[in-house]
Amino acid sequence: MENKVLYTNLLHGSLNATTKDYEEFISSSVKMFPWSFYGSNHRRYVGIPETDTSTDVQDSNCFSELDRLVVRRNFAADEAEKDKIVKKLVHELEKTLEFFDEENEEYSSVERKIVDIEHTYNMRILGEVIQDIYVHHFDKPLYLIGICRSLLRYDFDEVRPWVNAMLTGLLDHPDERVKEYTVQLIDNWNAVELLPILKTLPVSTGWLRDYIKDVVENLEKENVLYQKAV
Repeated sequence: MENKVLYTNLLHGSLNATTKDYEEFISSSVKMFPWSFYGSNHRRYVGIPETDTSTDVQDSNCFSELDRLVVRRNFAADEAEKDKIVKKLVHELEKTLEFFDEENEEYSSVERKIVDIEHTYNMRILGEVIQDIYVHHFDKPLYLIGICRSLLRYDFDEVRPWVNAMLTGLLDHPDERVKEYTVQLIDNWNAVELLPILKTLPVSTGWLRDYIKDVVENLEKENVLYQKAV
């Protein structure tokens, strides 16, 4: 029952982090849980240490509560580290977007940077970086065009969790070049769920209006085929 008493004291704040009892309690209990850390390459490593059966945990409720405390601590630490990485990557992508040339780059440095972020980290990190750029640089059409062109390299299912809200906002952008590249994304992905927005999209340029009309017709055909299939 010694662990139970120590655990109760810990929750009520009666143990100081420098006391011997506290150190013994943590070393005998916490070491049983999975650990994680970020290496110098910013990848996350997870490990499960060997369990030490020398400590007899008498109360399973105590164990599960302590488990939750450790998970919350690790989650908070992981989120803080992730936020630092995202902030760094946003800064790097911003610098790359400053030199984006819409006309003269077939495979732009922006595309290379975005692909590198996804390969080095994962799609979730890339999504947070791109959404940050979208929110804070909505008034910079070239930034948004650079992002749209880069996203053409991905399948819709890969970006679906975070891209739909962004596409809706881009279709409402005052710059019709941004609208054009956004429509190109929707066309490329067969994003049928955005059909209602495309049908009512206000456009002043004739060629863009014709392009949107063609995309809407294609998506409606895709939607009919999908409905028949299900």
